[in-house]
Amino acid sequence: MKTLRTLLVLALLQACTATQSSKGEANFRATAPAPSGDVSTKAPVPDKEVLANGATLLSHQKSILPIVHFSLVLKSGSSNDPLGQSGLAGMTAELLRTGSKSRNAKEINEAIEFAGSSLSVSVDKETTTLSFSCLKENFASVLEVVAEIILQPSFSKKELERLRTQRLGSLAQALDNPKALVGRVFRRHLFAQHPYVSSALGDASALKKFTLKDIKKFYKTWYRPNLAGLILVGDISASDLDQLRQTFKGWKANKTVALSPTKPQAPEVKRILVDRSGAPQSALRIGHLGVERGHPDFYNILMCNMILGGLFNSRINMNLREDKGYTYGARTYFDFLKHSGAFFAATSVRTDATAASVNEIFLEIATMHRKGIKAEELEHARNAYTLSFPGYFQTLGGIAQMFGKIFGHSLPVVYYRTLPEKINAVQVEDVNRVAREQLKPENLSTVIVGDKEKILEGLESLGRGAFEIRSFEQASSG
Repeated sequence: MKTLRTLLVLALLQACTATQSSKGEANFRATAPAPSGDVSTKAPVPDKEVLANGATLLSHQKSILPIVHFSLVLKSGSSNDPLGQSGLAGMTAELLRTGSKSRNAKEINEAIEFAGSSLSVSVDKETTTLSFSCLKENFASVLEVVAEIILQPSFSKKELERLRTQRLGSLAQALDNPKALVGRVFRRHLFAQHPYVSSALGDASALKKFTLKDIKKFYKTWYRPNLAGLILVGDISASDLDQLRQTFKGWKANKTVALSPTKPQAPEVKRILVDRSGAPQSALRIGHLGVERGHPDFYNILMCNMILGGLFNSRINMNLREDKGYTYGARTYFDFLKHSGAFFAATSVRTDATAASVNEIFLEIATMHRKGIKAEELEHARNAYTLSFPGYFQTLGGIAQMFGKIFGHSLPVVYYRTLPEKINAVQVEDVNRVAREQLKPENLSTVIVGDKEKILEGLESLGRGAFEIRSFEQASSG
């Protein structure tokens, strides 16, 4: 019956679209449609509640369609992998949906799909997220299944071996992509022995050794209600919220793990070339350590990056793509994390333009560091950011993602509501100061994946020092 109702809703939507199209161009919108009543461009502010077991509930009612979106965000990610066990957080999260105390993987998938839903799992450096969307009438049934795998996972050896084989294949496939490989080598250089060196996909050597004991220990340590954000948005009611509270009230906290916040040490400046014979392009990553998410200059740095390489018409993209034609696109990023971060430029360029592209990236960073920006550049960056901002929360998934960041980064609930105001408050002198302080040309390390025979001579002619040559096998394995 539920499936039938789902099909009827979809059919109704299709019928409405077809009817509108059949009216012809002459009558199309002859009369302007009435406003939907939900036209605010202000970011939604979640209602916040901390449950008795320490879990945080963030909710927002938005009744456009009879749909709800649920996310569980855990303040634990790949940076919580024990040393030498990169990929353990990702493996644990994926194993959750392979079985619970009362259902196997097939039964879990069937129950979720029968309700017209699907479960997504993602792991980044500092958070793990499980989420689904469904019709309002199916929320309770899907939540029951998802809660089972979160609170009562079975962690079978058979599923561990199946997933191990799958993830080893995914890792090999990913590292065959120069863009993924250059990111891996750069991350390993930048963070060295710091926890941020771990990735969700992991390392082959570690993936081959994981045991059920490792998985269960990670789960027991990090899957705790006081680290969990329960996010519910859409066509929700008081009964839906109560359903959520009741479902997770039995989740008991384990002993709190004491963490010692650490900052990574700045690595020695290096130039690394991973030889990929016959590569038609060179993948580039040039950067250094950045700052943490809570840095007082966060908004100033954000605008600095937008101007340098965060927009289509940013300095670096206009130089390499529009002026020189070396690439389809070049960007810069400030990757803000809890205890540190990374600044880097990333692009893939024509093989014959590799050395010239590296030189131009260095020049653009050095120029902004020395000379700063112009007022019109800042105005454009502010407008580009604030005017596109409402698009981030026009879908339920987008709203849930925003709330997940609020929880994951321990931000105030009004953070996104006040963000445009703070962006508009950034001044030219603020950007110029952080350009001098946070862009450090002398600290830039360079990692390239490309054809050594075709690009090494040009790179060395730049006069910035010798390159350490690594084979593809070396780079992908260690």
